Amino acid sequence: MIARTAAVSHDANHTSRPPARAALRLAACAGIAMSTTAAHAIDFTFTPQCANTNWFGECTGAPCIPSGINTFNNWGQTACAAGLPLPGAADTAVLDGATVTQNGSVNILNFTTNASTNWTWSTGNLTVGQPSTSSGTMSVTGALNRALSGAVSNNGSWTDNTGGFTTTMSTAAFTNNAAHTLAGQQYFRNGSTTNSYTNNGTLNKTTAIGSIFTSIAFTQNGTLNVQDGTLTITGTFPKTFGAASSTNTSPGASLILSGSGIAGNLSGTNAGSIILSSPDLGSNLTLNVSGNPIDWSAGNLRLFGSTLEVSAATDLIVSGAADRNISDGGTVINNGSWTDATGGFNTALSTANITNNGTWILQGQSYSRFGSSSNSITNNGTLNKTSAAASTISIIPFNQNGTLNVQEGTLTLTGSFPNTFGSSSTTNTSPTATLAFSGTPASGTLVGANNGSITLTSLSLSGDFTMNPSGNAILWPSGNLAMGGFTFTIGPDASLRQVSALSRGMSGGAIINNGSWTDDTGGGFGTSLSTVAITNNGTWNSLGHSYGRFGSSTNSITNNGTLRKTGAAASILTSIPFTNNGLIEVEEGVFSRAGSFTYTQNPGGILRVYAGAFAEPGGASWQGGRLEGLGTINASNSYILFGPTVISPGVPGDEGGTLTLSGGTQLVMDSGDTLEVELDARPSVPGGADRLFCNHTVTLGGATLDVSLAPGFLPTLGDQYEVLRTTIGAGTPIGGTFTPVFDVPPGVTFSIQYFSQFVLLTVTGTLCDSTDFNGDGLFPDTADIDDFLSVFSGGPCSTGTCGDIDFNNDGLFPDTLDIDSLLSVFSGGACL
Repeated sequence: MIARTAAVSHDANHTSRPPARAALRLAACAGIAMSTTAAHAIDFTFTPQCANTNWFGECTGAPCIPSGINTFNNWGQTACAAGLPLPGAADTAVLDGATVTQNGSVNILNFTTNASTNWTWSTGNLTVGQPSTSSGTMSVTGALNRALSGAVSNNGSWTDNTGGFTTTMSTAAFTNNAAHTLAGQQYFRNGSTTNSYTNNGTLNKTTAIGSIFTSIAFTQNGTLNVQDGTLTITGTFPKTFGAASSTNTSPGASLILSGSGIAGNLSGTNAGSIILSSPDLGSNLTLNVSGNPIDWSAGNLRLFGSTLEVSAATDLIVSGAADRNISDGGTVINNGSWTDATGGFNTALSTANITNNGTWILQGQSYSRFGSSSNSITNNGTLNKTSAAASTISIIPFNQNGTLNVQEGTLTLTGSFPNTFGSSSTTNTSPTATLAFSGTPASGTLVGANNGSITLTSLSLSGDFTMNPSGNAILWPSGNLAMGGFTFTIGPDASLRQVSALSRGMSGGAIINNGSWTDDTGGGFGTSLSTVAITNNGTWNSLGHSYGRFGSSTNSITNNGTLRKTGAAASILTSIPFTNNGLIEVEEGVFSRAGSFTYTQNPGGILRVYAGAFAEPGGASWQGGRLEGLGTINASNSYILFGPTVISPGVPGDEGGTLTLSGGTQLVMDSGDTLEVELDARPSVPGGADRLFCNHTVTLGGATLDVSLAPGFLPTLGDQYEVLRTTIGAGTPIGGTFTPVFDVPPGVTFSIQYFSQFVLLTVTGTLCDSTDFNGDGLFPDTADIDDFLSVFSGGPCSTGTCGDIDFNNDGLFPDTLDIDSLLSVFSGGACL
């Protein structure tokens, strides 16, 4: 056997052994001298013979015979000289049941231990050539750096208690299958070696002194408890968390994950702090930690084709006043809570996709694409924009399938990629908050409550798009609407308002208004249409905005709802076919259709012009419907053919007045047409009756003259009402006659007279009052006659509610004909 040299210490306090044992050791010494020619692996069993438990060191006893000093070590070796054999690189150190102190550097093939082994690693390095297992208690002590090489497993208790010094791993693999305690130890790799740390048991970080794993492949399959201070796992090697692992932090303690290769299932309870810094994925990573939020405090997130998932139990907060990236082709899925709290900085996406199924809070963060990469953001959960700092989603397809709440500040969707709103999504704005569409394509259905502001600037469509938020109006302050062949719909709960003194354009598609649309751009501004079909089924308000075609494009406007012209500025439709199936109300100013093409009014359509307002439906084709109002209509063509059309001077709810047909317009009526006249007051009262005024020839053609009385009004015998007049004095400007229909109470009669310039309606019979003159509900009753005669002569009414004494409503009273009429009706006769 070859003697192996090592660092030697001498123990001068070693006591002498009995002579018999001394003789044995001398024999052993002689045996050693005889085996210097043989070399093979030896199992060294730790057998303490000195007063200490040191791995290295020798102690001496009685002198040897014939010479030397009896020398011992703790491996059962005895000789008459120093330099006793120790376990070497080819040997096994057997430590079963031993209490041993490693007081120097050890380089062995392997070691064995059992549950009774107590190993204190106080100084030096540890190198094993074959996998070795510590099954007892390992205490790493001493304020010194050291190195570990080879594969070592802990199946017992291993405690690093060096006060923050470093264990350098050099081609080492450490596996904890039981209990490993870090009291501030650091683990670093040596040079470019490849090393690993695997926790299959329980790893506890226990002191305020920081612990670090740097550039070491770290696999967490068991329980990791960061109980005090900070544990940092960093560097360019993988950090993998097993599916069944549990990673926990205590109050005041921190776990920092930084660098490459983070993967697996990070599960546990975060009562302290878990921090991500420049995290790169090695494969799919799930964050499944309850308690305090995980903090992505700095740096970029590189996905490398993998998926980062935030579980339903987890909060993730993105902090730090700095821009960052999410890149390298992968997906982020949030099923829990994700908060961007960077104070208005930007996250650039590079071939990255984000899906929110939980709650996502934007406190001013913006998202944009990097370079020409393809990315997407999909919200299936709740996305809340919560701070005054503006947020922007720029040049990234945005799919809104869940709930979007813009609670404060402005969220802007911009760029050339589509924004899609799912049919079951909800989009809400709060007071003082704004959702802005700026030069971006949109499609789908936007619904919700607009209590703040939704603005459109240069909107384009990537599919059919319906906007139907209730509450405040959607504002269109500037820019154009490019539909790309699709349909833009204003829903029944929505209101769209064009604002700002600017002209704009619409192109290539259809616009359907089922809600409220207001053109409020000021007089003189307009919208240019290029291959656009507008259909109004709701309410369309024009405050002086005009529409014209672009180039030779084909366009159309159809009104099935209410088109209301307000404001003094003119609204002009130029070279656009206009079809009215609904109600047009010209309340102020001028509403006109000019240029080529026609104005067509179909049955069911109404053109109503208020006093002082003008309608100029150039090239009109009257297929039916109604003309109403107290203003002026200039059809600007040689004649009007009504078929069948109703002309009704006056406005519902107003007193009577005159409707004027002006310009070079002939009025040609036939039996299918109607002139409605309502009598509201005596002829001496201005506006006391409806009248049609024409400044051209009129052909009546047997049209219906429908005469009615306003509620509560009775005309007086002999009253005359001019129901039609023309200013044309030569020839026969009024030709033909009416077919009269009187919607009046029985007893009220009229005659009709036709003159060259007007038609006159004369009251030839009136209706007497009720015989219940005193209003007591009893009639015929002589008390009514007594009360009438009393009031007629200036006396009192017995009930205090008597009627007037103009009983026959001829306007003459007191008049004995009223007495005669009362007595006639009382006895069943006629009204006189």
